[in-house]
Amino acid sequence: MGAYRCRAAPCPPLPFRLQQWARREAEIQVLERERRGLPLLDSNYYDPARLTLPPPE
Repeated sequence: MGAYRCRAAPCPPLPFRLQQWARREAEIQVLERERRGLPLLDSNYYDPARLTLPPPE
């Protein structure tokens, strides 16, 4: 019911401390991706090379 409510009405904003934590985590991820020479955003959420797909039928 909570997830449905959240979709039907706008979700309340995160508390300030969680906003700060999320910002720090995002900055860490950006720095790590820049250090590795990776793009900041990738179209794949998971690495396709590490996914085990079912055999084609």
